[in-house]
Amino acid sequence: MRRLGQIKDGQRCTLPAPPTPRGPAFGLTEDNADLLWNPAAAAPSGGAGFQMARERLTALHPRYVRLLIDWAELQPDANHPPSLQAAVDGCARSVGPCGAYAGLREELAAIASQQRAARAQGRAGFEVVLDVFGTPRGRRVPHQAASWATHARSRARSAAPDSRATGR
Repeated sequence: MRRLGQIKDGQRCTLPAPPTPRGPAFGLTEDNADLLWNPAAAAPSGGAGFQMARERLTALHPRYVRLLIDWAELQPDANHPPSLQAAVDGCARSVGPCGAYAGLREELAAIASQQRAARAQGRAGFEVVLDVFGTPRGRRVPHQAASWATHARSRARSAAPDSRATGR
């Protein structure tokens, strides 16, 4: 079965139908770039302390990797671009080994190294699922009613419609 795709140069392109799912897909959530690099890739950070963990993570062959994006931390000021390379200490819950890395930019580069390796082996893997949270102040839907729940979850409110369209 084929379906019609986008119009290009006045002509419709045909795209292959998406594959039929064979069961639940496996994915993981990991935000440490040191762990996400493919073991065969030259990782710019981390070093040998993460090699065994990289090998084990890669052996899982996850179809998806969920990337957590704290919008308020990534872009606290709408007048400045997001800080994609902000340094991260790489130390979750103060448990070592710790390895600093260059923020979201390095996480995406590490995931790309896994995607290239998976494609070279003829399989899909490490497809990114973005999970954006932490709407910055000034880009949130205004308070509708004063309640403890509204105040407790103020960073979890939806972005104002104009913020979603512009990323500001």
